[in-house]
Amino acid sequence: MDAERFLDENVKPAAGCTEPVAIGYATSLAYNSIFGNLPHETCKEIPKPDPSSLDEIRLKVGKGVYKNAFSMAVPGTNGKKGMEIAAALGIFLDLKKGLELFEDVDKEILSNSTEITKKIKIVDVKDKSEFDISVDLIYEVNGDKRTSSVRLEKFHDHISSIIVDGEVLYRDDDIQKEHNSIKVPNTIEEMINVAKNIDDNVATRLYSGIDMNIARAEDGLWNKYGIGVGRKLNEMVKNGELSDDLINKVKIKTAGASDARMGGIEKPVMSTSGSGNQGITVLVPIGVVGKEMNLSKRKMAEGAMLAHQITKFSTEKSSYLSALCGCSVKAGMGTTAALTYIMGGTVEQIENSIKLLAGNLTGMICDGAKEGCALKISTAAGEALECSLLALKSLEVPNDNGIIGNTAEETLENIGKISDEMASIDLKIIDILERKV
Repeated sequence: MDAERFLDENVKPAAGCTEPVAIGYATSLAYNSIFGNLPHETCKEIPKPDPSSLDEIRLKVGKGVYKNAFSMAVPGTNGKKGMEIAAALGIFLDLKKGLELFEDVDKEILSNSTEITKKIKIVDVKDKSEFDISVDLIYEVNGDKRTSSVRLEKFHDHISSIIVDGEVLYRDDDIQKEHNSIKVPNTIEEMINVAKNIDDNVATRLYSGIDMNIARAEDGLWNKYGIGVGRKLNEMVKNGELSDDLINKVKIKTAGASDARMGGIEKPVMSTSGSGNQGITVLVPIGVVGKEMNLSKRKMAEGAMLAHQITKFSTEKSSYLSALCGCSVKAGMGTTAALTYIMGGTVEQIENSIKLLAGNLTGMICDGAKEGCALKISTAAGEALECSLLALKSLEVPNDNGIIGNTAEETLENIGKISDEMASIDLKIIDILERKV
């Protein structure tokens, strides 16, 4: 497997929750394309957006996008939440920044964006879990109303079509070809071999992701972001209400990073398989355990490579957005395997750690991205480490227990089947969210 290309496709920095970011990216694409500024060509200078010239933005999203953007604080907005502000910001921001475009929000952009949120209409929620965002933007140019339609599908930065005034400027009819050109191995043992054989450049790149997400953990612990799960847990340790052990250190740091991200910090986290929270769940525990055990950066990077592969494998079985919490059933599986690996576990113990976590956390639902995700992420990270430690003590879950398969791979496939059958739960969650409007 080409590790460099795998990282290019699946492990990327993102500022803010990836669903609101993708909405902003889509509206940025729509505005830019009216002036012939396409992402696959040399970027041109285009007119600064005039709020009075914007007629309307119509937004259609998949149900997974809807629930993950509904309650999310958008970076740079002083805590403003939701799809409308994310969509409005996009037309003012730099298309070239991709999923990091929210880093550039300033007071003027925020003021102009707030002014036009009333011109944004959410006209449909698509009845499917797959990633899907469609934007129709109507903007007046020299007295003529121009219409730009952009669609993102399957992945947060994958453009399936750009249409301006009825003319197709760009279309990608083969989504899988571009974004799934690198397939992860079919077995955990093969994934371990890939991780062991990464070159030094890839190792450096992988460790930089650990560094980035550990830095967000510090931001979350030293500043007031989100609901402050990490800070409260840390206080409880200092007060003697919780023990200062390795599991709690992992939970505190992971919660702190999620607090910062879900609380709207204007700095990126390293994502994995399309999710920043999954990136936090995977990389922060590796960094914390690695430091506590004085492990080399190389060893931690190998663990990260294994975790990213397993998270991707799990995502392919469960979809990018599902009714199950990705941080527990996707990233959590990668995390427990990686921790077992960096602590010296055998292939069998690594596989057993996955089964242990599957027997523990499968069933945790995803009720949308929000500040409270820090609670679930902290739980997932802590349980991932506990399952690693249990696996290293040769604890196993019998294969006749529930969804546990004969192999770790079969177990992950079973979780995917459960995820597919829970699709109707997303619609009920959206119904509950809409009652809050």
